[in-house]
Amino acid sequence: EEESLKKLTQKKSYLIVGGIQELTSMQVEKTLPQINSFLNHPKLAVYQEAQYAAVHFKGFEGLDFLNTHQAVISDWQQLRLLLSVKEIPDESTDTIKNWLESTNDSVVHLTLRLLRKFQFLSGYPFVRNLLNHPSVKIRKEAVFTLQSLENSSTNAELMQSYDEQPEEVQVEIM
Repeated sequence: EEESLKKLTQKKSYLIVGGIQELTSMQVEKTLPQINSFLNHPKLAVYQEAQYAAVHFKGFEGLDFLNTHQAVISDWQQLRLLLSVKEIPDESTDTIKNWLESTNDSVVHLTLRLLRKFQFLSGYPFVRNLLNHPSVKIRKEAVFTLQSLENSSTNAELMQSYDEQPEEVQVEIM
């Protein structure tokens, strides 16, 4: 544990990453405040490992970094984070809404994946709003998520927006 903690004080990113990985593997949760200090690190590998550790230790609450995260979250990183979250607390509707309104498309994408994984039905109205999102990729994911969270009005809502959608989104609706 002491050796791993020393790695967090190093300058070389691979040593910091190693320290975070070791502390996470050893379940040394008391080091989370030190690990969280790397959430905004300039090196990709460092902040990704810090993100993973935060979610590993705190679950859904560890995703708080999404509130301000500006960098792209890769599909691989999203998968790691999704596998670490075990549930979405019922009182998370406002948090989910904020993430779905993020200017960072990868935060929106990750949130849509979370909603599908946990069938978070309270997020349905916010997902419906994404049918007008500037990104076609997000619109397609929104359609996929709405179909996953389906209710009695889903088909009518998708048909109503069909003509206004780009061809890629229309295909997803069909």
